[in-house]
Amino acid sequence: MSILDGINNYAVSNKGSEEGYRHLRDRAAALFNDLQATAADVFMIECNEAEDTFCQTNYANDPDARHTKGKRKGQWKKRTLLPQAYNTAKSALYSALEAGIDPAGLGKTALDKVRKERTQRIKTPAQLVNETIETLFKRLDKVEDPTLRTSFCDIIVNGLRDRGYYGN
Repeated sequence: MSILDGINNYAVSNKGSEEGYRHLRDRAAALFNDLQATAADVFMIECNEAEDTFCQTNYANDPDARHTKGKRKGQWKKRTLLPQAYNTAKSALYSALEAGIDPAGLGKTALDKVRKERTQRIKTPAQLVNETIETLFKRLDKVEDPTLRTSFCDIIVNGLRDRGYYGN
């Protein structure tokens, strides 16, 4: 069983494929057992090689299958060419490997649940608050209207004040 077999299964079914997922999961589990710390990186390298082979086999003569401009010029348009269900499964397995989770025997839903539980347990409340604040600042930076930005800031400060966190 190979990653390329998994991609092909997804391509044939044109939607989620249990067999395609099993191909990917089994390879990810084998890497986890053999390498653990570097399993995610090796998994992505193998996925990229299989994706290139898939694209070459199926789209070699398609002039629209490769990027024509920018830093990706000449590279395959993988987001367009690869089955979406494959991309979703690959992402879930990569995230699990990165989090140190052995995907052996876990379906996509179970794997996602374990990954979410693990990452939520790892983060402290202070880390979660910090992430929220950073996200808030990034979004505020995108508000171009200074009056509207000031209004949002007032709402935030008043909300903190009302809850007793600021300027009592």
